[in-house]
Amino acid sequence: MKMLKKLALVSAISAISAVSVGAFAMEAMDDETMSATTGQDGITINIVPDAISRTTATGMGVTTTTLDAISPSAPLYKGLSIGEIRVHDDDGLGVLGTDATANSGALVIGGGLGTVTATQDRTVIIAKGDKPIQINIDMVGDSDGAGSAGGAMLNVEIKQPALAIKLGNIYVANSNAAEAGWNENGTVNLAGAEVDGTTVSDKVKILSGLEIVMNESTMTIQLGNEAQGGMIKADAVLAGGLTINNFELFDESGAAALTADSLITGDVGSGGSIRAKSIKITDNLGTDLTTKTMIDVGSRISASTVTVAGKDTFVNAKSGGAVANYATATALAGTLPAATTALATARDTDANTLFGTTYALLSPAQQTTVNTTGATTPAALTAYTGAATGAGLVAAADYAATLAAATAATAGTWGGRDTYNGLVITSELGGATGADIAINNVALGDTNASVLGDVQILGLMLGKSKIVIMGH
Repeated sequence: MKMLKKLALVSAISAISAVSVGAFAMEAMDDETMSATTGQDGITINIVPDAISRTTATGMGVTTTTLDAISPSAPLYKGLSIGEIRVHDDDGLGVLGTDATANSGALVIGGGLGTVTATQDRTVIIAKGDKPIQINIDMVGDSDGAGSAGGAMLNVEIKQPALAIKLGNIYVANSNAAEAGWNENGTVNLAGAEVDGTTVSDKVKILSGLEIVMNESTMTIQLGNEAQGGMIKADAVLAGGLTINNFELFDESGAAALTADSLITGDVGSGGSIRAKSIKITDNLGTDLTTKTMIDVGSRISASTVTVAGKDTFVNAKSGGAVANYATATALAGTLPAATTALATARDTDANTLFGTTYALLSPAQQTTVNTTGATTPAALTAYTGAATGAGLVAAADYAATLAAATAATAGTWGGRDTYNGLVITSELGGATGADIAINNVALGDTNASVLGDVQILGLMLGKSKIVIMGH
């Protein structure tokens, strides 16, 4: 299936459209000019969007809540809009010629449907207009300072001002796309060439045109030899958090209204939606949102054996640098039996000195006293903790290596060697204690359904979770 491949292509085209001459005024400085003005060589490109009036923005479906979040009551903004985005899937779901669902379809953003006009359904990106999008480009001959072997690198820094994105409604639809030898309906057409999707029909809305409000951020793209550890690095603190307005997910938009007959047949499960007035994401117990994102394009895993270097990296990362490598962790683990015995002896000795009995018979408060103020226990406890930590790291590294080797030796994208063969997004959301999500005015059902209330998810810890986007 080519759907996700084409999704990436459409995303690239959208990005190119965003910087086209027709949409923006672009100002560039060459190396000589930049050196004269800043003391540094390189290229800077400022992208200044055209003006969009408040009236025009609201006519394209942007709510006053979102506009005011960018600049309260402002008559003008800077930005661009897109009429429609289509992602065609040439062969649908299943096996062509066998499964009824194996025919082309499309994901469509915008374009209008029913009472919603094409103008109201446009995708809109707006900013206050006080700052441009700035792109700084530098060419580096040695990315790690280790001489020419360090490798050349292109560094592209993109500074994004505070902005809002209002998506058009999201639909699924029929498509005229077709694989070679088949038609768009999934039936044989032996002489037929591949048909690239150009038209859609029978649109069904699945998600409302939600709005996303973001504060300033900076993204760094490195191509060639990546000194930052990944192709794209986007770390930011979004002042005021990340806000999504007007979320609505439809079960079956346009489904026939329920009747008394539906109660008899039991067909009462379509036609409603899950909706929320707003979704706000912030750091746990905070008002801003810390985000750390790394984006790479992965590849197939070629080696099926985990090396010592791999275990070294794992141990160092999981210990926060406290344990340098796998060998050090193994050495610490080797002292665990002796450290366990030494700690038990020290605790009993200090317990007898301080309280006249064994450690096991002490109250929790007395045990804490022994562990913190005893003559020999604190040192013994430190040694034991180090040994136990080493043992835990060794066990974790060995287990992770077993899983990794099994993945590398297995075919496929689900737990196999192609698991990361796509666009790999590593994202850390929130601060040290995670992120909070506030979902306001949640309602389940059609427009007659009452609001359920507000939902809070507190302290969500994602770690360095990965999302991999690939074709199938």
